[in-house]
Amino acid sequence: MALINCKECNKEVSDKAESCPNCGNPISGKCIIKLHRESGFYSDKIRKYKIFIDGKETGSGIMEGDKLEFFVNHGQHEIYLRIDWCTSRKIRFTTNNLSEVQFKCRPNANPLLALLYITIFSSSYIHLEPVTTAICH
Repeated sequence: MALINCKECNKEVSDKAESCPNCGNPISGKCIIKLHRESGFYSDKIRKYKIFIDGKETGSGIMEGDKLEFFVNHGQHEIYLRIDWCTSRKIRFTTNNLSEVQFKCRPNANPLLALLYITIFSSSYIHLEPVTTAICH
């Protein structure tokens, strides 16, 4: 383990740390994925969406109004959300040495269209979109 200087605040931090304990900036080679779940009116108000990054379930899920952060190595990744048998679309993205990438999500279905989204459009039930637009391909 070695001590290095944070690029953001210039304080010493371990090279094994994921982020600087002083300012939160990710350490070299890491990127923060920030995910915000917006309000869906009545749809899924008290239910968690499972988060999958690179095919693996990550974290304990996201509730309405939550803002979560996950650390990943720089490179190509894929993110999608799931609730029961319904999912969001899969988004492939590259971090390209960015310190963070942001996404937001919400339910696509309203109470009138819920049956349509849980049957025919189940792979679009959750709306997931990048806020950092230059990352997707």
